[in-house]
Amino acid sequence: MREGKSRNTKRRKILKGVALSIAAGLVGCTDSNRDRDGDRNNESNANTDDDDATTQRLRPSREHPRYWEYGGESRLLLGATDTDSLFQWGKNPDKLRAHLDELENAGGDYVRNTMNSRREDEGDVHPFEQRENGQYDLNEWNEEFWDRFKLLLSETAQRDIIVQIELWDGHNYQSRTDDAEGFAEWDRHPMNPKNNVNYTAEETTLPKKWTRGYQNETHPVLLTIPSENDDPTALAVQERFIAEVLDHAFEYDHVLYVIQNESWAPQAWSNYWAEFVRENAAERDEEVYLGDMRRYSPDVSPVLEHGFDFAELSQSGELVGQTHFDEIASGLQKLREQPVPANSVKQYGSNEVEWTDGAEEGIARLWRSVFAGQAAVRNHRPPYGIGLNARAKNQIRSLRLVADLVDVMESQPHQHVRQLLSHRGPDECYLMADPGRIYAVYFPSGGQVRLDISAMEGPGYVRWLETDTVEWDGDWTEAQHVDDGTVELNAYGYHWVVNSPENHWVAESPKRHWVAIVAN
Repeated sequence: MREGKSRNTKRRKILKGVALSIAAGLVGCTDSNRDRDGDRNNESNANTDDDDATTQRLRPSREHPRYWEYGGESRLLLGATDTDSLFQWGKNPDKLRAHLDELENAGGDYVRNTMNSRREDEGDVHPFEQRENGQYDLNEWNEEFWDRFKLLLSETAQRDIIVQIELWDGHNYQSRTDDAEGFAEWDRHPMNPKNNVNYTAEETTLPKKWTRGYQNETHPVLLTIPSENDDPTALAVQERFIAEVLDHAFEYDHVLYVIQNESWAPQAWSNYWAEFVRENAAERDEEVYLGDMRRYSPDVSPVLEHGFDFAELSQSGELVGQTHFDEIASGLQKLREQPVPANSVKQYGSNEVEWTDGAEEGIARLWRSVFAGQAAVRNHRPPYGIGLNARAKNQIRSLRLVADLVDVMESQPHQHVRQLLSHRGPDECYLMADPGRIYAVYFPSGGQVRLDISAMEGPGYVRWLETDTVEWDGDWTEAQHVDDGTVELNAYGYHWVVNSPENHWVAESPKRHWVAIVAN
């Protein structure tokens, strides 16, 4: 029996309450727009527990296929957590629940869960039973592992938080000591022949020692399928493990499945496990939605060439500025004839690791992804992202507010309305708009651009949102017109220097991560 909960939940109140109260204050908001909001609320209230389970479960949106639908509602998924293997926090259930509460209260509804066990020093456990002599028995389960997994599924279901599971992760099998994390995972992994009682190295293709990095050579544990190394002994253990993951996950209706994290493994590996998951789902009469995160993004070939259900573009988060946006938009353009959701379950960007390009860029990546039309985005964990810190929570609140205010699914992403902007430099700003009704312009780091609002009746009014504080900078004011139908938006700001010899206006620092809303 699949578990779920009433969709008339606390989450709806959290996510919609603020945005709808703001929307009610739009200057000159037309009756037709008010009517549309009212109709939508009535439709939402009509979705009760009596609705058919098929329409309530997680699926690509029937009305807006580039987004997800859950509980009968199309949703933009926003997330952030401080760990990737979130289920392992089940060691301390109160800690897990508190973290999920923080996310929910910020308006978040999307988490990542890799089925990893590599942080043993932090209390991670493996799925297999370990004997007193330290050897693992791959035919026996460690129930603690599965209890933690079940707790995560249950707690997220109660909060309507979508879980994206990654079945495999090559980082789980490294044995390098030449980087910051000092990986030694294969040395102690249960599937290493030296660590279990089930097979020897001579009976499988798996080595006792592995010193090559994940990026340099695919580990043999990710090549066990018939078309690669054809290792039935090791593959039987892997199939049993994935079948057990699915056995628990299929009890719930809020789970997405990704075959592998930033995969360097052959596409055949992902295709094999996709077929395995689908066969198991068919036996249970379950619907599943599968993605595959390739190492170099945005790679949408798993969707276009291999039948996956959604795109996973997380590795685009290694790109910077305008290039980051353009590559995402290019990937989405390739999906124009086959619209599916495009997720990024990890957005890099932290001041702790130089190659991630800093926290400011990480926040900008989150906004660019939404303004490009991605369906789901999440901050990566520290130290490679800002996780669920105070800034992350406010960015989620601001994103939720803006997305609900402009009605992200009815509006057009930047690449489809960019012609409405002029005097714009690379990465200066990004536009999301329902032309004639409302426009949102995001500035990563200041800027001064012109916006064509000629489709709008009336002069147009502007209000600025500081996303780091989730506060409006003043009330609605009439937009500054430069000619008929064009307004100027200045995200630099000025202040009056009273005691200087000149007593003049001077430019302030650029307004980082500000959003201008233009409406009538």
